[in-house]
Amino acid sequence: MTSGGPPDAPWTPLGSPGDGVVSLALGGLNIGERDIRLVDTDFANQSAVVATTGAGIYATVAVRAAEPSGLRVTFGTRPEYWQQVLWHCRNSDCDQLRRVPLDVFEGPPRPVKLAVADDGRVIIVREDRITLLPPLV
Repeated sequence: MTSGGPPDAPWTPLGSPGDGVVSLALGGLNIGERDIRLVDTDFANQSAVVATTGAGIYATVAVRAAEPSGLRVTFGTRPEYWQQVLWHCRNSDCDQLRRVPLDVFEGPPRPVKLAVADDGRVIIVREDRITLLPPLV
C-alpha cells in the first residue's frame, strides 16, 4: 500500500530514507529538489494529497472548474465548481506525467484521502464520493 504518511498528507517520503520527499504546494509537485508545475489555475490546498508506491508517484487535488453546461437555477451567490484531478508518473523523474480528470462538483472544496495499492489501483475518498480506479498504465 501507500508509503509514508497518512492518506491525507500533502507530502510523503520518496523511496528509501535519504531519497527526499514528494510534496504538493503552490500548484506544483515537488520531487526532492525538482518542481513540476501541475496547474496554472487555483487549486484547493485542503484537497491536495500525494502518495508513492512501487508503481510510481500519485497526486490529487481539486482545481477550479468552469460551470457545467445545462440549465441551472441559482438563488443568491453563484456556487464555485471544482474538478478532482489525479496525476501519475511511473518514476521519481516524472518525465511522463499523466493527468486524469475526474468528477466536477459544486460547493467548497473538500478534504480528500488517497491510497494506492502496490499493483497501482487507486482509491480517492471525499465525503461525497468514493472513486476506485484500475491500475494506470
